[in-house]
This record gives sequence, structure tokens and C-alpha cells, in this order.
Amino acid sequence: MYRKLALGLVFFVVLGVSSSFAQCKGLAKSSCVPQLGDFLPNGRLYQSVLDKGSSGELHMVLNGGQQYRIITCADDKIGNTEWKLLDGNGNVVFDNTEHNNAQVWDIVVNTTQEFTMILETGVKNGVGRGCSCVLIGYKKGVLDKLAE
Repeated sequence: MYRKLALGLVFFVVLGVSSSFAQCKGLAKSSCVPQLGDFLPNGRLYQSVLDKGSSGELHMVLNGGQQYRIITCADDKIGNTEWKLLDGNGNVVFDNTEHNNAQVWDIVVNTTQEFTMILETGVKNGVGRGCSCVLIGYKKGVLDKLAE
């Protein structure tokens, strides 16, 4: 009996998590992807189900000679995402609170570097639990074109 109950609970937890990620994928498709413009997606979608006021870190390596577009989108329930991009030395490269809470930012990377993105959700206007997504797009060979 306990075994059936435990299996039933596991089933409902897995079902709930998978439906939450399906909602996040839908949010990314409707809100993040259209903002890519002529950038190509890097093939990864960073998504999480978060509570209002939650924070997280995302570590990434951006390759030299490319231009990137970083896009954040969040469910209305958790409000806008405040985020900072730090270089490998911990210096703030971009802080969206200094740019009218921009959810899209373009960066040209001269040399391959590791970055850390720190996100906080719904600091000012969130009311519950919802999806937060980060999508990164790129353009190849931007520095070559700029040198011409």
C-alpha cells in the first residue's frame, strides 16, 4: 500500500514539473524568441520555475569575435527580471537596472571569456510563482566585418 502511495506521489510530482517546464517553453517561444531578430539561437534555453523575489546564477562562456544578444523574459506572476552580467573578475559588465530594466542587451566579445549572469525575479512587482527564461543569440564573425 505504501509503495503504491509513494509511486503515485512521484507520478504527480514528475507530472507537475514537466507541465511547468512546458509552460516555460511556451513563454520562451512567445516572448523571448521574437526578440532574437537576426541573431541565431545558441541552441540552449535556460529556464526555471521561480517564486517572486528568487535569484539565481547562470555561468556561460562567450566566444571572441562574436556579437551576442542576451534576452530575459519572465511570467507576469513573478514580474520583470533584474539582472547583471559579470566578467571573470567579478566586474559588472551590464546591469539592466541602470538601463530602464532592459530585458534585451547586445554585447560584442573581443576575446573568449567566462561570464556570470545574476538574476533576481519580481523584486518590485511580482506576486507569485512562474517561469523565468534566458535565451542567448549570436552573430558569427562580427569583428571581421567591423574591421573591413
